[in-house]
Amino acid sequence: MPAAPQAQAAPTYDRTAWLVDSAVAADLVAVGTPGANRSTLAIERIVCGEPDPKLGDATHVTTVGPRFADERGVWILTKTVAGYYATNPEAHPIAEAEWQSAAANLPHRAPDKLDEQIYNAQILHAYQSDGNLVDQDVTLESNGELYVQLSIRDVNRIGRRIGRDGLELVYHLPAKGSGFELRYDHGRLADFANYLDGVKDGLSQRIYPDTGRIREEVHYQRGVQHGVATSWTPSGAVEYRAVYDQGLTGKIVRFTGKKTGGATLYRLEDRVTYAAPNDVLGKIRAGMTVRELSALLQVDFSEDNGLWFPHLSCEWGLRIVLGAGRVKEVRRQPNGAFCNLHE
Repeated sequence: MPAAPQAQAAPTYDRTAWLVDSAVAADLVAVGTPGANRSTLAIERIVCGEPDPKLGDATHVTTVGPRFADERGVWILTKTVAGYYATNPEAHPIAEAEWQSAAANLPHRAPDKLDEQIYNAQILHAYQSDGNLVDQDVTLESNGELYVQLSIRDVNRIGRRIGRDGLELVYHLPAKGSGFELRYDHGRLADFANYLDGVKDGLSQRIYPDTGRIREEVHYQRGVQHGVATSWTPSGAVEYRAVYDQGLTGKIVRFTGKKTGGATLYRLEDRVTYAAPNDVLGKIRAGMTVRELSALLQVDFSEDNGLWFPHLSCEWGLRIVLGAGRVKEVRRQPNGAFCNLHE
């Protein structure tokens, strides 16, 4: 039995990129030494930023999180509701020369936040950077992990989740151009995806971190599955294989006539859904041929997978099951939506 192939080269996220992302999201950068219990940082010198008075002063600040080794050096700190969280590449300080090198390529950031709001464990604030308005979301999660997202309106979204074992998630999703998303499991790559103009495009893989073998491989085109998709068991056996054509797989029934109404096909990242007026849906009957259904709906669909209309009503959708060239079943089923009947 052939083994599953090894994971292909993932998008690059190196130490330099880590330092830049940490610096962009930093509230305080200081030379100092953590206290014995890792709950404070004795500051020798502030490199940039100002301590929040609620969390300390120019000599000591409250710290939180597992990423503080008892060593002197430069600490890149992001403010959370419980204290400053270190976002250095490791749980060790960096040398001042390395910090200076990273800081030289940073965008200009206005010194004052335009707005800051706190909701439980989440801090939301906005500031100007190189003429762009940036919204920053900082959340200290219950398991001690730090989640930070920066949204540069109409330009880019950058996010990271950092825990005891280091990086768990990072994404760069520019509105225009190439982007990526990487996920890690105990420091080992677990999956990645390539993006273009903010949506998945190209190769995406899920990986068995302990072996480096591929768990699942999917190709996308402009946010829709397109091409071969394959999954493998841990032992390397093929578990699933399908060929997608713009989100559809299996035997595809294509509408080639002139569209005058009917249904609308929505091609989403991991599925396709449909919408149609209720008078059109009311004409679908078990036993009608797929060609009759095609003429009625005037859209492409998979004869193998059928059709799903999620918005028949507030809480109900309509599932069309096909087989042997005909409509086998038309059934209502819950769509998982929550409806406020008092609105």
